[in-house]
Amino acid sequence: MVIMADLPLVTPEIIDQIIEVYEKRREPALSTHTPLSLHSRLGRRPDSLFNYRGQLIVPAGINVLSGAEIDKEQEDFHLILERMELAVNVNVPEDLMLCEKIMQGDIL
Repeated sequence: MVIMADLPLVTPEIIDQIIEVYEKRREPALSTHTPLSLHSRLGRRPDSLFNYRGQLIVPAGINVLSGAEIDKEQEDFHLILERMELAVNVNVPEDLMLCEKIMQGDIL
């Protein structure tokens, strides 16, 4: 598992959910994403955006790979979760303010 260090709201439950889905998939890799609509509701403008099967999604920064195939490109399953904890990564002061509002319960 690879997780970006700028995801302060990720919980053990989210990680467990991702691993559980990965273990049920046939693909050797899994990438997590959030819908663009979630970012829009949070007032965020993501840096990266993909059109996946007609849905605009944003990489969340958590990926699972097969260690046995680490030296090759691996087919991945796109896990799309509508979780604000995955949508908020802290790169600039505005991200930190949003994160603090969520942690204080001001944004649900």
